[in-house]
Amino acid sequence: MHVLVIGAGHTGLVAATQLAAHGLEVTVLEHASRPGGASTSVQSTLPGFIHDHCAAFVPMTVASPAMRELNLDVDWINPGVVLAHPFADGSAIALHRDVNATAASLGGAGAGWIEAMEQLLPLAQRLVETVLGRIPPMVAPARLALALRSDGLEWVRRLAGSVEALGLDLFEGDRRATAWLAGSAQHSGLPPSQAGSGAFGLLLQILGHSHGWPMPRGGMQQLADALVRRAELEGASIRCDASVDRVLCAGGASPGCAWPEARRSVPTPS
Repeated sequence: MHVLVIGAGHTGLVAATQLAAHGLEVTVLEHASRPGGASTSVQSTLPGFIHDHCAAFVPMTVASPAMRELNLDVDWINPGVVLAHPFADGSAIALHRDVNATAASLGGAGAGWIEAMEQLLPLAQRLVETVLGRIPPMVAPARLALALRSDGLEWVRRLAGSVEALGLDLFEGDRRATAWLAGSAQHSGLPPSQAGSGAFGLLLQILGHSHGWPMPRGGMQQLADALVRRAELEGASIRCDASVDRVLCAGGASPGCAWPEARRSVPTPS
């Protein structure tokens, strides 16, 4: 069977690698002149200065089971200060790799963070599997709740709710600390008042302690190039400057594997 993957961003490249590794003939079609999608780097100012256009940090890459098993050849930079959340008065709250340093930056709200990390940090990888697991999540949340014992159901409730509610609860109404936590949740695309944002916000902060928020040395293009090499190693073919006009569906609906019709010459799926 010949599978066509539309888009050579990181998601398409991971999918292509997995499909090719299972014996399928895979072609990735990318409309741009090079692969990467949002994970690309360019010299847009002075020679020798590399700029990432979109993605710039990838904590999920070093924690996600799907990415970890690829064993990508990437040189990671992992700073001790993960992020700083600035406020209008010129102050800021920092997330450090070190929990105690983070608590000091949180001020009066730091005690709540230390208590939470004592419970959750040893379970960081389980939390990753809970948030990134299959939908709807069933087994992973149950295992996480059991691991947390008497506080398990309370944490599951917090993670299922909004990051605003989680922060106000965790930090006893401290809005500055809640804003610090909510800033990370915005990477999910969910507003801070929406259910589900609590899990993403807390997960990213925990990863700051357990894994860090690494950056590829040389820019995000290094990660994209590593994914391309991995996909090609499994036998996938990457074709750039290959735009897709439309997706042909069987019986008026997509059957799960859809074959795109490209503007340029594409092998007929078999």
